[in-house]
Amino acid sequence: SWNRAAQRLFGYTAEEAVGRSIAILYPPDRLEEETFIIERIRRGQQVETYESVRRRKDGNPVDVSLTVSPMRDCTGVAIGASAIVRDITEKKRADEQRELLLGEMNHRVKNLFALCNAIVARSKRSARSIEDMAQAIEGRQRLV
Repeated sequence: SWNRAAQRLFGYTAEEAVGRSIAILYPPDRLEEETFIIERIRRGQQVETYESVRRRKDGNPVDVSLTVSPMRDCTGVAIGASAIVRDITEKKRADEQRELLLGEMNHRVKNLFALCNAIVARSKRSARSIEDMAQAIEGRQRLV
């Protein structure tokens, strides 16, 4: 089966998707995932939630989180699979943005420490006492 959420996410109508291989959703470099999933389902095992990439009808990639569970007949034999797929594109973008901002913040903090170290080193060279050094540091900090 193919529901409206799958149609919105992947762009295929139910008529276009039902009866075709699920591989239409896999980017070429991810086809081994299908083999792994099918093997687990045949053994009656669930595929725990993981993040991956799938391909929309227009060819564009979409970041997804998915869980796949076996569907069983009345005797308990796995006869198919049920997948829950979530679009995590915005989450991935937010994660990337957060990492970029953290990297920038880390860089700026390191620059501030380097500046503080330079002020202390410069003040230390000309200081005759701890009080001289403290005054020199305070004076240099006002310039920054």
